[in-house]
Amino acid sequence: MIYYVISALFPLAMWFLYYYITKENRIDDKQKIKLRNALTVISILPMFLLFVLRYKYVGNDTIGYVRFFENEIRTYSFQDLLVRDEMRVEMGYRIYVKIVSLFTDNYTVFFLINGIVIFGTLLHFAKKYTENPFVFFFLFMTLGTYSFVETGLRQALAMMICLWSIDFLKNKKIIRFLLLVTLAYFFHQSALIFILMLPLSFIKKYDWMILTHILMAIVFFAGFTAFHEFFNEWLGYEYNIEETGNGLIFLMLVSVLFIFSLFMMYDKPNEVDGQPLIVHLSLLTVIFWLLRLVSRTAERVSYYYILGLYAYFAQATKYEKDKLSTLLKWLLIAACFILFFYRNPGTNYLFFWQMV
Repeated sequence: MIYYVISALFPLAMWFLYYYITKENRIDDKQKIKLRNALTVISILPMFLLFVLRYKYVGNDTIGYVRFFENEIRTYSFQDLLVRDEMRVEMGYRIYVKIVSLFTDNYTVFFLINGIVIFGTLLHFAKKYTENPFVFFFLFMTLGTYSFVETGLRQALAMMICLWSIDFLKNKKIIRFLLLVTLAYFFHQSALIFILMLPLSFIKKYDWMILTHILMAIVFFAGFTAFHEFFNEWLGYEYNIEETGNGLIFLMLVSVLFIFSLFMMYDKPNEVDGQPLIVHLSLLTVIFWLLRLVSRTAERVSYYYILGLYAYFAQATKYEKDKLSTLLKWLLIAACFILFFYRNPGTNYLFFWQMV
């Protein structure tokens, strides 16, 4: 558990260091950006190393991905990868693993390559869509997304491809956006749900955004149970309709994070280039966590959008309207860490060399 705690707190430590250096020294904006970028890279080193140096049984599904990489994929030719459906993994992921397997049979190197892809994408996204990437990575670690990425590799890679597609959607390059989402689909078919961002991208005023998402929430919630099997088959999940009230606390937390961010940023609709898209991602996170009260399918879907909420809240922490909002900001950060500690009290971590 201690390694995860260090990884969670390290971004905050780098944030405090950045604040101290910029406050105590007269440096221009260009130097501030360079310093922030350097400290951001340093801030994610502990979680990156946790991802890369773990034993192959750390993470619920990790061993399955390791076995596929070490053994099964090596029995197939590239031609087999295009036709064999019994592998039960998407074609894009098969080809990706096959290419990696041509260069190494070491699962730690496999983790390293995946880590570079995942954390490189997260760095790009955080630096582009928030001026406080430290809080972004703090939330990434404390609110469970790191844990999911650690074990759900196929969907994690699909999520990263979808994050890159946001750049194209922001610049109205719709064909490129659709091509990237299609590529993500070939890593995990659930990526199709990211198509929702296309029609939403045309709605850029806060009031219309909120109204649209309220209507979407009503429609989704009313029809989700009836069409649950269709969604499972379409998105590649196997969850049942069930009472999942344990998601209520998390729903409340993401809702408050969004409301706080909206309050702090309402009069700054274009503070960050592409901010309307970040707001849509945040609202979709809240919607799917509302649906999470009905089925875990919605939780898996929410991971495609929740990184937008992290960016939105991280940007909101830049501002201080009054003492109450500042207090609330720190209370929310504390609540995220408390929830993280509560959900992972006995989490065990092993480095790969500990089991050699």
